[in-house]
Amino acid sequence: KRDNYRCVLCGSEEDLNVHHLSARNIDTENTYNLDNLVTLCKFHHTDFHIKYGFGNNTPDQFKEYKRQETIETVSQNEFCESNGVE
Repeated sequence: KRDNYRCVLCGSEEDLNVHHLSARNIDTENTYNLDNLVTLCKFHHTDFHIKYGFGNNTPDQFKEYKRQETIETVSQNEFCESNGVE
């Protein structure tokens, strides 16, 4: 049910993971708080942790990651549109 069974970044319905906005090791009170969780596909979950590490992650890091992913997606779409790629 979480996020309609879709990655909040790309909409994928495959290989979904639960991501903690505030890392479990620094915010144990909110480990299972739904406001602290988002659904990510395996690619985005792994990519986030490659860029920001494992543990000690914060909601601000996720906001930054989400903003960067949005910029990259828009740039890719603009490139495809301007070059006739579907």
